[in-house]
Amino acid sequence: MRNSEGARDELMVVAALVALGIAAFAVGGYITYIMMYFFAYSVFALSWDLLYSYSGQLSLGHALPFGVGAFAFALLAGALRLNPLASFAAASLVAALAGGSLGTTTLRLRPAYQGVALLVLSQVFYWFTLYRFGDEGISFPQVLGPRYVYATGMATFVVASLMVIWITNSNVGLRLAAIKDDNAAAMAIGIDVARYKILAQFLSAFMAGLGGSFYVLFTMDANYSVFSITNSFFPIAISVLGGMGSPGGVLIGGLLLTALTTFLPAVTSLAVTYLIYAATVFLVLRFYPRGLRNLLNRAGVKV
Repeated sequence: MRNSEGARDELMVVAALVALGIAAFAVGGYITYIMMYFFAYSVFALSWDLLYSYSGQLSLGHALPFGVGAFAFALLAGALRLNPLASFAAASLVAALAGGSLGTTTLRLRPAYQGVALLVLSQVFYWFTLYRFGDEGISFPQVLGPRYVYATGMATFVVASLMVIWITNSNVGLRLAAIKDDNAAAMAIGIDVARYKILAQFLSAFMAGLGGSFYVLFTMDANYSVFSITNSFFPIAISVLGGMGSPGGVLIGGLLLTALTTFLPAVTSLAVTYLIYAATVFLVLRFYPRGLRNLLNRAGVKV
């Protein structure tokens, strides 16, 4: 659990990113797309980091709740034409129910086996949605104006960030950290290990559902690729690059990777994009093994 100074610095990171988001919207153009992509995937990465870094539960198939949220929103707001904001909340709850319930079935497994089990479950959804909805998935016209879509993304980003910062600086975060360090010791001091692991599963799945719902809100399309293995590993890459166990670090990692993966393909080939992407990850992990949080810490920002 972090001290109040660390929480303050993390809030400063969130405030700086919100200011960047406002500036990006004022500029307009392609940069607003990059920021919306960042809003969706930073929330997704925070959800994975909350599950692994604070309770020690490994998910290699975290695209499952993200994708469930995406498809639930597409069905509710797109196919059924329900209120988009109500659909947004409902889709996130559906993702929490699906991801949390399936995640709890793996609680007794060791982290490596748990990760593989969740990966397999995510691939069940991958093939089911491909069979049921085909290559094109579910597409629908815009259900909110551009300003409202962007505002929804920023609000989702702020709420999710504050939620994680609060959890990691609360007694809940302290108990989750104790569970990650040593299950037996945590049980010995009276912590209900199963209860808190289940809580982490549902909170993480809910946040991933938020990210998935917003992703479909601005792309207006949900297809089988949201359950892909690549999509499951992207939040892991963000967390590792930014610094696992550090909400501020994860957000900075999310900004860097989403900028690379959305901006570079527009100006260069995919081969060059992947080369720069790989070189960036290699250089950061070579010189800052604990991620970009080390760089921030040296700059005086304790995240």
